[in-house]
Parts: sequence; C-alpha cells; structure tokens
Amino acid sequence: IKPVVDQTKEQTSKEFKQKINPTIAKAPIKLFKSTKKGCVIIKSDNPHSIENLQKHATEVLGNGYVIEVKEQENPKIKITGLPKEYESGQ
Repeated sequence: IKPVVDQTKEQTSKEFKQKINPTIAKAPIKLFKSTKKGCVIIKSDNPHSIENLQKHATEVLGNGYVIEVKEQENPKIKITGLPKEYESGQ
C-alpha cells in the first residue's frame, strides 16, 4: 500500500490501522511492515485473504493510496519422505 501523496511511514501505518479491520476483510495479517518511502507491506497466509484485504482497503482508503498485490518472487515447495538417492549432492 503506497500513498499517492508523500507522507511518512508513521502516517501511513496510523491511517491503515485506524481504517482497516482485518476481521471485516476476513484477512488475517501475518506481517505488517513499513518502508522508508511511506509504504506499508502486508503479508497473509493465503492468496484469498490478500484478495479480500485488497478489496476492503480499496473501498475504505479510496484514491489516496495505490494498492498492489505482488506475486511471490521465489515460490517454494517442500517434499518430505524422499528416498536418500534424491538428496542433494548425489
């Protein structure tokens, strides 16, 4: 979430926390981080929660902010129980 006008990260965080209710948006927030340029980065556990939060934030915050959903840069997969012949280094 990036403000359209220049403002501090504290102002952006304060406005977000006052106006956005994660319970109403049905989006549990896993990480809330402010950046130097006044932006706020929010992470949630699943893509559906992010979509709900994006819709809610767009309705509540209006045109004062640019709200973008970034794709995960390094998708990960964890596979357990593979035979030893598939371990790395062999």
